[in-house]
Amino acid sequence: MKRLSLLVLLPLLLGVKAEDVPRMIVFTTLHSVRVDLGFDNLPPAGTKFTLLVMDDRTGRLVHHGQVTPVADSKTLRFYADGLDVDAWTPTNPHLYRVALTIEEPGGVSQREEKRIGFRFFESKNGHLYLNGKPIFLRGIAINPPGRGIPDNIEKSRRFAEQYVDFMKSIHVNIIRIPDNDTWYDVCDEKGMMVFGGNYSGTVDGGKPPKDYDKAVDWYETKAFAMIASHPSLMVYAMTNETPFAGRAAGEWEKFLSYAAVRLKKWDSTRVFIANAGYGYGKAGDICDLHRYWGWYYSSPFTFLHARNDEDIIPFPKKAGQPITFTECVGNYSGPDGRYNLTPNHKNPGSQLNWTGHASNDVQALLANEHQCFTFKQAAELNRRLRSVNPELSGVFPFTILFYNWNTVRDFIDMGPKPVTAQAKLSYSPVLVSWENWTTQVYAGTTLKPTLHIVNDADDFSDLTAATFTYRIIDEAENTIVTESFSLPDIAYYSEFERTLSIPLPADLAAGHYHLLGQVVKDGRLISENKDRIFIAGKDFPLSATRPQRQILPYDKITSFKNISPSSVVLIGENGADQALVRNAADIKRFIAAGGRMLCLRQDSSHLPYLNAILAAPIRNVTMDLDYSQYPPPPRPSRNGYYVNPERPGNPVFDGIDREELKVWSDYTGWKESDR
Repeated sequence: MKRLSLLVLLPLLLGVKAEDVPRMIVFTTLHSVRVDLGFDNLPPAGTKFTLLVMDDRTGRLVHHGQVTPVADSKTLRFYADGLDVDAWTPTNPHLYRVALTIEEPGGVSQREEKRIGFRFFESKNGHLYLNGKPIFLRGIAINPPGRGIPDNIEKSRRFAEQYVDFMKSIHVNIIRIPDNDTWYDVCDEKGMMVFGGNYSGTVDGGKPPKDYDKAVDWYETKAFAMIASHPSLMVYAMTNETPFAGRAAGEWEKFLSYAAVRLKKWDSTRVFIANAGYGYGKAGDICDLHRYWGWYYSSPFTFLHARNDEDIIPFPKKAGQPITFTECVGNYSGPDGRYNLTPNHKNPGSQLNWTGHASNDVQALLANEHQCFTFKQAAELNRRLRSVNPELSGVFPFTILFYNWNTVRDFIDMGPKPVTAQAKLSYSPVLVSWENWTTQVYAGTTLKPTLHIVNDADDFSDLTAATFTYRIIDEAENTIVTESFSLPDIAYYSEFERTLSIPLPADLAAGHYHLLGQVVKDGRLISENKDRIFIAGKDFPLSATRPQRQILPYDKITSFKNISPSSVVLIGENGADQALVRNAADIKRFIAAGGRMLCLRQDSSHLPYLNAILAAPIRNVTMDLDYSQYPPPPRPSRNGYYVNPERPGNPVFDGIDREELKVWSDYTGWKESDR
């Protein structure tokens, strides 16, 4: 590749040929710089090289002196270390400039210049580290450019600045973007980390390439060359979702293993994901997964499998590799908020489970709600489960955060969806997260949620001298119960956990409430989060409309011949048996005369008995929702977590709305740390 920097004006004026102009890539650590200078024709003997490093803010000269290159093929390599510089971090993205002056015999002079930052990103001991500090990646996977926004807008500096500012405001610390200098420059300046590189199923046109060395050269001189000098770049993608099984997978693994070792020698200041999503960390620095638990799989609680490596990786995991989910969540919704139903093998299953055949306006509300719920579970479970699986190191929802894309004229036209407010809570650097599996309780009982506080402070500081306050608030935000206590010191990248006992007043009215938790330090709100609960009065079962028909338990009926057609027969879960077959004719006459039957869940061993009385037989699906590995069996699954009331006006739902049918309310005292 023959790249000509816009800064290289002098050689043009002096008549130097374009093919002789060097291409420069700069790699930095915390106190050193390495400059790789590539030529099509190496400079003649006697050429002098001078390296300058200056503060981009103040112009302060950090380094100035002649340097002697180390030659490697057609690359000259220069080093300077022991530099007195400030580190580039998300909260202090300090930038510098490196300039290399080249003076050939005879007075021909050239100058190459790059803006850089001093930082070091690495994988070790199961964690990711920025400048020696462990860091959890709070990412977003679907971002412009290249997402349908008018080209002149999405590639403009103004739009990039507004977009990155918004992402930082909701506590996102890393985004995945394609190669675009404007966007990288903005991320460099604003302290937004970047996941970039070759997000593709090919390498230099090969699937995989046959000539390994030529492919590695393609990475170094083409695919990664343009982005490698940017300090915001932390993670390289070598490929994306190449085959994970069969002969092709073996060929890819062989190539990627070779290339990852070679590339690490070229750039040891960042980490490599060899096969994003499907590689399982066989090559590269990270065990990366694309798991759409909560969307294609229908339940975000499948993220609980992240507790155990053996549940998410179909072979022993490489020791000491951090785990990231650089694509997850899904929840693809359109400009009106409703779920898109294409492609048909991905979206309709979850859409039908959550929003069903509700009216269009309700569909949009439910879709937004579901997206928030899925984001919340994916983000917060991955963060608080680090106490169980310390190698969990990052999560990147691939979900649509804005209502508008291709019609916008400015960033403000995009219109953030409610999920962005959820992201601000779930991605809070100091996270308050409620583990509460008992979401429906009676007034007068004791709620026992587990409080988790995860300290991922952006400035890597410990949380000290802070106070925690919890409140039970009603939907008008009136406080029902409150208590405060002092928190112990919580070291950076560690967690505080405590199970609370919260007595609920016996006279509470039935309704929806929130459990709100807040961390305060020096009078300033550091973090907050809430969890929704339903509290029923003690007389709640009596509040339902009195049945207009006599209800007869199926297991108490000895004969169907003389049952009044004004009755309802209730068949309990797995209550169908051989007696339904024997009495099928009488039961059908009972129903034809106006009688009704309410049948609860029947598994595959009981369903054939029920089919004996149905006009058209039904069958159970057998795919397990909790199947954690990839690919899952064909959907739909048999054990979803959400009951979608297709006929919400039916008397059986009297007093019970959609909110109470979403998530099972556990009564066993189970905790997510239980194995």
